[in-house]
Amino acid sequence: MVVFKEVPEVIKMVVQAKNLEDGVTVTKRTGQKEYKIKRSIKIYGDNRKEIKCDVDNIFLVDAEGNLTQIKETTELLAHISTDTLFYELEQHNYYDDEHK
Repeated sequence: MVVFKEVPEVIKMVVQAKNLEDGVTVTKRTGQKEYKIKRSIKIYGDNRKEIKCDVDNIFLVDAEGNLTQIKETTELLAHISTDTLFYELEQHNYYDDEHK
């Protein structure tokens, strides 16, 4: 079965925040603004410190550096390159030789 006429460079998938690695680009399900997933924030300088999310929460960091704390069960649109998606599928044996 063919799904795509042409394989897109980025696929958007609905995923719970807890299943995403730090640094993944996401948007809220109905939004356009992009965020990065973070579980902790490091502040450098004389008073260097690390701020961690509350238990069962994750930070969304926008391009201006603003933080939003969300529940880790929140569903987001993850922006994943097709190369990364295929690699992950291969690593977890979801993508077999028949589909290559």
